This record gives sequence, C-alpha cells and structure tokens, in this order.
Amino acid sequence: MNKNINPVFLALARPPMCYGVTQTYLIAIFGFSMILFVITHSFWIIVMFGVLYAIGRICCYFEANYFEMLFKKLQFLLKCPNSKYYGAISFDL
Repeated sequence: MNKNINPVFLALARPPMCYGVTQTYLIAIFGFSMILFVITHSFWIIVMFGVLYAIGRICCYFEANYFEMLFKKLQFLLKCPNSKYYGAISFDL
C-alpha cells in the first residue's frame, strides 16, 4: 500500500459495504434468492445465496467498486431495442 495516500480519502472513496460486499450487490442477490425461493420452495436456494455471496466477497476484496462499475455498464448496455427509432432509451416523455 502506498504510504502517501491518506486513509480518510480511501474510506470516503469506497462504496457503502455490508458484511464485506457492497450494499447494492447484497440487496440484488438477496432479492434474487428470495424470488427463487418463493417460486421453487427449495432450500437449495439458501446454498446458492451463500455461493453468490462468497463470489461477491472475493470480488469486493480485490476491488470494492467492481459491482458498482458492472451495474453502471449494464445500465447502458440494456437499452430499448428500437431506441434509435424513438431517439430515447425509454418510451416515457
């Protein structure tokens, strides 16, 4: 770690974390697991939640902003198929 970097700046530049992963990722996998559990009534979804959480924890250990960058990239990739015709991302005005 570079000794010239102020630790206060590093703390302020990190996204909000909860249990070692970003809050956005934790809410996303929790919601996804909850919906699958309600649909399938299978307790294997809890194991899947643990695996997804472990993957997220490893990714956030190396780069805290990994999921924030991934969600931002997906936001621009998932456009309306006919957005060139309408000139906007959605149909709302």
